[in-house]
Amino acid sequence: MIVDTTKVNVLPAAMELLDSLWRASRPLTVVGGLMLVVAVASVVGLAVDPRIITGSPAWLKPLKFAVSTAVYSLTLAWIFTWLPEWRRVRGIVGWTTAIVFVLEVAIIDLQAWRGTTSHFNISTPLDMVLFSIMGGAIVPERAWRSPARTRSAAWTVVRGLR
Repeated sequence: MIVDTTKVNVLPAAMELLDSLWRASRPLTVVGGLMLVVAVASVVGLAVDPRIITGSPAWLKPLKFAVSTAVYSLTLAWIFTWLPEWRRVRGIVGWTTAIVFVLEVAIIDLQAWRGTTSHFNISTPLDMVLFSIMGGAIVPERAWRSPARTRSAAWTVVRGLR
């Protein structure tokens, strides 16, 4: 029997990456994983819920937001692996981002479940409150500054996150 030694076992590398992300930012790593689960639930919603909201399937927007926040969260955690000396900043930014993302996606999913739009929806007092919460929650997410050491690195990180 000939064994192909060029094949790499992916599982240890994936576990090492996950461990690295976990050490860099637990909240972002948890949110990244949670959003992948939410994405799967949204796919199920697409399959079983025939409702249409503003011309699109009700669960399409929640799916897109779950996937994008998973990618963003895990990417930001990966960026944090390059900033080990900025523990306090990583904690503040990681927790703020995680909380905002969970709140944002929870409201988007709630509105899809209710069969209505999530953004720019002020048609009822509840819709107005939920949209206001989403708008207010994103402000601190946009306000934080890059902990990079050089101006060019800071500019790159800040512009890349917008």
